Amino acid sequence: MVVFDLHCDLLSYLAGNALAPRSPRSAYNNESRTSISQLMKGGVAVQTLVIYTPTKPWSVRSGLRQLALYQEFPNRYKNVLSPFHSNLKADIKTCLAIENASALVYEDEPLQKGLDRLDMVVARVETPLYISLTWNEENRFGGGANAQAIGLKPDGKVLLEWAKHNGVCIDFSHTSDKLAEDILNSTSSKVLASHSNFRDVCPVARNLPKQIAQEIARRGGVIGLNFVRPFVGATSSALLKHIEYAHTLGIENALALGADLFSTSCIPASQRKSASFYFFDDLENASCYPKLRQMVTKAFGENYAERLFYKTAFNFCRARG
Repeated sequence: MVVFDLHCDLLSYLAGNALAPRSPRSAYNNESRTSISQLMKGGVAVQTLVIYTPTKPWSVRSGLRQLALYQEFPNRYKNVLSPFHSNLKADIKTCLAIENASALVYEDEPLQKGLDRLDMVVARVETPLYISLTWNEENRFGGGANAQAIGLKPDGKVLLEWAKHNGVCIDFSHTSDKLAEDILNSTSSKVLASHSNFRDVCPVARNLPKQIAQEIARRGGVIGLNFVRPFVGATSSALLKHIEYAHTLGIENALALGADLFSTSCIPASQRKSASFYFFDDLENASCYPKLRQMVTKAFGENYAERLFYKTAFNFCRARG
């Protein structure tokens, strides 16, 4: 069994960003929920690693720290982690992505500085698989999932042009509905929702409304199923309901995996809830994939499970070039 996952927060865990105490951290730490041992036990062949930060005065500092950590992976974890595009042998291949464009440009600095940083990433590291304009709140690019009335802003239009020119996909997992609609009306870039479920099954703002999900699929995009409890439902088996729903919409072949596994230690103590609030016991870290594969195979067949766990995401990346 092999797995291609479209989203995890290992980099922000390793960076010990400003929301968490700084302490020596390693990709071998199981606290991250996507440690090397957990990934290998889960059969993960390709893991997308996102540069994530909320929109804060320290966003770029954290984003650049995470980028530096990603660049160190081939040497620090030799023969274990290496970029998907490289010829280096490794147990697990990685893809880079950006969750919230605020990670590379501050709210109050010229936009060109952020574009220069993005150009540096492409030239010196790798072309990111995708970029999301926002996280949950509003920023200079548009409205996030908690700012539903805010759409695409002028800086967002410029960023869409940069992404199209550089072959970077646009991620819808943290857009407001208005921003999602504006993006679809403004660009022909490849699109995806890297870690989102369906709002009709679990009615929260972070999940996709039917029309947006259908349009992502129509454009050849993918939707990575999210394992975080508030976005799934009452039990882990509710994840199967999201797959069933995709079948009713005729977009089941657009589904992939975007588990969104993260360490709760990166959440401020004043806002942190118990681990059971965020994760089901049987979907709590990257070692869970074999058991989930059995559930999906039983419900939808082996051929579909193979597409969901690897082929759909791989073919999407290959088509992107």
